[in-house]
Amino acid sequence: ASAPAAASSSGARSYGVVWSDADEVALLNAAAAFRVRHGRVPGLPDMGALFDAIRGSIAPHIDQPKVYYKLKRLKSKFDHAVPSAVVSRHEQRLRDLCKKVWGANFGLPAEKDAAPEEDEEDEEEERGRGNVPDAAAMLPVATEVLDAYWKTDGPALSGVSLEKGLSKLATEDARWIEAKWRRQLDAEVHSQIKRHDLAKEVYGLLLDAIKGLGP
Repeated sequence: ASAPAAASSSGARSYGVVWSDADEVALLNAAAAFRVRHGRVPGLPDMGALFDAIRGSIAPHIDQPKVYYKLKRLKSKFDHAVPSAVVSRHEQRLRDLCKKVWGANFGLPAEKDAAPEEDEEDEEEERGRGNVPDAAAMLPVATEVLDAYWKTDGPALSGVSLEKGLSKLATEDARWIEAKWRRQLDAEVHSQIKRHDLAKEVYGLLLDAIKGLGP
């Protein structure tokens, strides 16, 4: 078996599915290459093309929706990472690839607010209030979906950042919200898959029809 297909215990992570180190690198390399070719970061409508580009290089149990969610998790994780923190060689490689995908300043703004919020969250956990310890990591879908709205209306309504607001949710409420958004995005991802497959089918029929025209 190839290295990407074998998720070792030392190089794997589990967020509902096991990704090996090689799988993560393959995904970010493909996303970076996509940005170079198209001038933009791959989004939901591009997942079919991105998945086709890497499906031979990642573990067979990883499907297109999982690729989409993993890309979102990696962005959320590294967007809220402290650049000066000591990390493993693999984590540093992922961080470098994330910069290629999302920009040279990727992760820098989050460093300013990271320490104070972490301290407050630790205190709340000690008091047993059961809040979400890391909203961006636990709620990657909800964070991204609400981000644009919150930047426009959130501060005026509450005066706090989206991440801090989400961190105040009870854990069960947070899981419920994330699950609802995941189901919605799952439906959208599968719709995109069907559109992609239909486009390939129509393309094949058109080629056959053109060939049938003769010289």
